[in-house]
Amino acid sequence: MTKNTIILGMGQTGYSVARHLSKKGEAFSVADSRQAPPLMEKFRANFPDIQIRLGNFSAQELIGADRLIVSPGLNLKQEAIAAACAAGVEITGDIDIFSKDADAPIVAVTGSNGKSTVVSMLAKILQADNKEFGLGGNLDGEQCRPALDLLGDESVEFYILELSSFQLETTQSLNAYIAMILNLADDHMDRYRDLDSYRSAKRKIFNGCLNVVVDRNDNESRYAEKLGVPVFYFDSMKHCKSGVGLCRDENDHWMKLGDKNVIRVKDLQINGKHNLNNALAAATLGVALGCKLSSIANGLREFEGLDHRCQFIRCVRGVDFYNDSKSTNVGSLLAGLRGFVQRKKKLILIAGGDGKRADFRQLTSSVSETCDEVILIGSAAEEISFCLDAKTKQTRAGDLEEAVLLASKAAEPSGVVLFSPGCASFDMFSDFRHRGETYKKYVDQL
Repeated sequence: MTKNTIILGMGQTGYSVARHLSKKGEAFSVADSRQAPPLMEKFRANFPDIQIRLGNFSAQELIGADRLIVSPGLNLKQEAIAAACAAGVEITGDIDIFSKDADAPIVAVTGSNGKSTVVSMLAKILQADNKEFGLGGNLDGEQCRPALDLLGDESVEFYILELSSFQLETTQSLNAYIAMILNLADDHMDRYRDLDSYRSAKRKIFNGCLNVVVDRNDNESRYAEKLGVPVFYFDSMKHCKSGVGLCRDENDHWMKLGDKNVIRVKDLQINGKHNLNNALAAATLGVALGCKLSSIANGLREFEGLDHRCQFIRCVRGVDFYNDSKSTNVGSLLAGLRGFVQRKKKLILIAGGDGKRADFRQLTSSVSETCDEVILIGSAAEEISFCLDAKTKQTRAGDLEEAVLLASKAAEPSGVVLFSPGCASFDMFSDFRHRGETYKKYVDQL
């Protein structure tokens, strides 16, 4: 019997689902709450016979479906979707479909911050170890594709997926060979009731998993230990017997597996404690996948970092400008600041954007201790300002261009300007990439 399947959302994910179902000969229709979805022409050109519904979702139509395949950008609490769920309609997503059709082991990574860096590091490690893999999911970049587009390549030995909490909401049984929660921070509070709800969505990555990789110093390690599967740890504080830890000999800091050296910390091309933690996580994933230690070292050594993550742009009149546009929550902003603590240079921070109901009180002490001045932009500027120490010098800017000009005037030679918004970009930009490229353009114009 043919299912009445509706794909909700006509972006990249929805398009990948449509291609996948079409290849399998399954019937479907599509719907989007927007009047002009971004891939409208591609849908019409490649699926000319399917029904397309635009505008507000109809609860009656969704309740009449057998299955809704929901794109991650859509909130399951949206009225029509929630009504369909309450009526017993099957709610699923692209990752759930992928897990059922995957013909190679899945390595799945989620977390609030750093997951793109970790899976990209792991890709370098696997390349160094001559392993074939498909890289996809939530990761941006040229080498990444929607998960369903990875299927069908018989040479693939592993699928490496970066997954967001939104993707995991509609994933019932991922059955990953290795699952990792890198970290959890206060994020997406505009979508989740509280941190526990956000955590519950993230933990769905563990459903049916065979192995787990976690930070020994994170609370998720206690949860992982109760799953009844092998656990691989990484530890940025000390030696780690069952994973990769950090040790110091007479002269150097080393990443080590047991008593075996993996790589000297100073041989990494990326800076900051958060990136060291990311490297430890990627190395432990490599260990869990059976990679040679030499391959792990070579892969990490070759990794140069990702765009928009504490990325050095240029030096202008003795001032170093950094782009950390991927900082979309408070935790990532704090991590970015920690990378500059030891530099003892005058630091100007540009922050702000769409606050997503975040608790900015977490910034008070770190900003006070690290920043000489904060320039605030975006809809959350007032919220952030209210949470900063009264002694912290603050300036408001009307837009990012003005913020860059103000920062350039306030900065001193040998100082640093860090653009680390700590907020989503959607109040002023299409996404964090657009925001970061705009920042780089204004810096280049100085």
